[in-house]
Amino acid sequence: MSMVSAFSPLITAGIFGATLSSALACLVSAPKVFQCLCKDNLYPLIGVFGKGYGRNDEPLRAYFLTYIIAACFILIAELNTIAPIISNFYLCSYCLINFSCFHASITNSPGTTHSL
Repeated sequence: MSMVSAFSPLITAGIFGATLSSALACLVSAPKVFQCLCKDNLYPLIGVFGKGYGRNDEPLRAYFLTYIIAACFILIAELNTIAPIISNFYLCSYCLINFSCFHASITNSPGTTHSL
């Protein structure tokens, strides 16, 4: 890509910026989603992570858990070991999203139309 661009450092900076913004979005949004899951008390052992702090109900415990998980993956320091694990997590999340949409369309949930 940088070979066909007019200014190749701009391509490198764009890729670097997109990578950082995606990683930051995951590190910020994952604890909030996890906090909401914990507040629903679906799983009794993780309810301790549902507590928020401050005016905006920040999930500090979930942030700490995310930090620990990220640090463990960083300490592995082998991209070939980490890549299949992360790829499987992404595939599982996309599979669950697809199944949720399928289930919502089959059961005629409010706000969905049945097109089968």
